[in-house]
Amino acid sequence: MLKTHGEINQEQGLYQLSEFAGKGLVLFHHYGSVMRGVIRRYLETSVTQRGYRLVTLPHLMKDQLWVTSGHRTFFTDNMFFASAGEESETGLVVKPMNCPGHILVFKEEAKRSPSLPKRYFGFATVYRHEKIQNTHGLMRLRGFTQDDGHIFCTMEQLQQEVTEIVDTFLETLGRFGFQKDEDFRIKLATRPAKSLGDDDAWSEALTALRTVLEAKKLRYDVEEGAGAFYGPKIDFEIRDAKERWWQCSTVQVDFFLPRRFELADGIVMVHRAVLGSFERFLALYIEKVQGFYPLWLSPIQVLIIPVRPEHVPATQRLFNELQSQGIRAEIDARKKSLAKRIKDAESQPAYFIAVVGDQEMGPGTLTIHRRGHDAKETMSLEELVRRIGEESRGQFPLPALQAPSGSQRP
Repeated sequence: MLKTHGEINQEQGLYQLSEFAGKGLVLFHHYGSVMRGVIRRYLETSVTQRGYRLVTLPHLMKDQLWVTSGHRTFFTDNMFFASAGEESETGLVVKPMNCPGHILVFKEEAKRSPSLPKRYFGFATVYRHEKIQNTHGLMRLRGFTQDDGHIFCTMEQLQQEVTEIVDTFLETLGRFGFQKDEDFRIKLATRPAKSLGDDDAWSEALTALRTVLEAKKLRYDVEEGAGAFYGPKIDFEIRDAKERWWQCSTVQVDFFLPRRFELADGIVMVHRAVLGSFERFLALYIEKVQGFYPLWLSPIQVLIIPVRPEHVPATQRLFNELQSQGIRAEIDARKKSLAKRIKDAESQPAYFIAVVGDQEMGPGTLTIHRRGHDAKETMSLEELVRRIGEESRGQFPLPALQAPSGSQRP
């Protein structure tokens, strides 16, 4: 039976959900934060190469902004409100979404450069007043981070933009090992009974979405009337360890907000998120790989275990060398038996496990094995460093970035 992300977290200590902090709010520990950071760097590189501009928004924005956007009408029950100081008359809202902020950025930049399309994205934590009984692990939270993006284009440009978005979804999910139909499914949602916009615009947008899916020969299900009130959408849903489906990647066409914010005639807004919620996606990925992460994503790329106390100096030298090469390493020198430490290592988020004994005290070879595998290998430190670099680049190409520092275990 497959473990859930909560059960795996009990072994690996990636995050915590604390009632003292508040239900539906997650505190990521070091290992979980390292994984988030690596994924974030990949996504940032991927989308900037596709012409997106990185923007950063505040966590609080004035209530009037949300009145203009329509969220105060359609989303009030899911919003958190704050009021302090000079804003007390109008109030502040803890943002539940990023779209109004991206519109403000677009309007300002359009004054200098009116050409279309324009693509914006950012990693932003949003907060929604989810009912306590509906919160569920990392899958459904009150505070979560989105890899949120918005495109401003013409109707003539819409199909090409959606094509590139769907390509990004397929490429990214594929890099994480999610397979179409087996691990994720696609849904096309049509106009609901309560919606805005004229029939012709809805029909043209829906045709664009459908054409993209059919041109790529992607099987999809039609969900009649399940679109957003502002436009049709494509959702990618991923299956969890309990065979439940969760929405992640999404692309949504919006006729409503451009009108509310008085954008130029003919501008269509496209909402898109590659992962959706970082937290939900991470939970689904943890369950898919059952806590056995590839080298590029493992919070501990090399876990070093000294056999006896006299081997700690050699262990420290190895740790220092790995760290200097940007490799995430840790030492387990706890006062427990070697067998116990090796057994514990098999449930930790490590990739390679290296045991340092008499043979490794001086220059020479290391004895290592991959977590979850019995076969041991011997190699020099130089070979280990080269292999980690080659495997990481082969599994998941990333720009050259400083890796988080290693640390010694308590």
